Amino acid sequence: MTANPQSKLRLEPGELEQLAIFPLPSVVLLPHGLLPLHIFEPRYRAMTKEALDRKLPIAMAMPIEGELDERGRPKIRGVAGVGKIVRHEPLPDGRSNVLLLGLGRVRIERELEVETPFRQVQATLTRSRVEDVSRLDSLLMSVRALAMAIRTVEPKVATELERMMDPAMGKEVVVDRIASVFLPNPSQRQTLLEEPVVEKRLAIVVDRLAQYLVQLRMERGGGDGLLH
Repeated sequence: MTANPQSKLRLEPGELEQLAIFPLPSVVLLPHGLLPLHIFEPRYRAMTKEALDRKLPIAMAMPIEGELDERGRPKIRGVAGVGKIVRHEPLPDGRSNVLLLGLGRVRIERELEVETPFRQVQATLTRSRVEDVSRLDSLLMSVRALAMAIRTVEPKVATELERMMDPAMGKEVVVDRIASVFLPNPSQRQTLLEEPVVEKRLAIVVDRLAQYLVQLRMERGGGDGLLH
């Protein structure tokens, strides 16, 4: 499997003007998260080859269940996660395994008429904001408290969670990194992807971590799972 240095990956100006999309049900790519994909359909083999050859991004777009556009294709949600391939494992029969690194959120402005077998759109990066710094800091304290509680049940998980909370990365990055690992529900991941307010994203993460702690304690017979 070949890999690209993650530190050098970024979205370049103009790459979102003609952006390949991969509509896949129940799959959401969050910024700073990793997404493994198995590529087997010819159209997505072509997409992968172009992305690798030209070092282009790919957007993972969640289809809207039961809705089709005028050409009979699944309609997609208006916000998608965009990333670049950091690992590529070609297989003998033309299939391949790839690993995408999330680099940002994009708003899909319009779908393009293209000759490629895969769909392409024009998109723009979305902007995040903090509305209540004190609430954000309070929620981060809650994450640290939950990590301490998780450590009593699952030390390795707690260590991974604490590693993700490096303040040098910035609060927005911390939130997305934790969500990419600890938020498995596709609907919740899409909600978090579309939410522009960082502390509202973090509130979703805190709720999920609290549920995870309850689940761990119940599985290990450790009581009611409440924080004390």
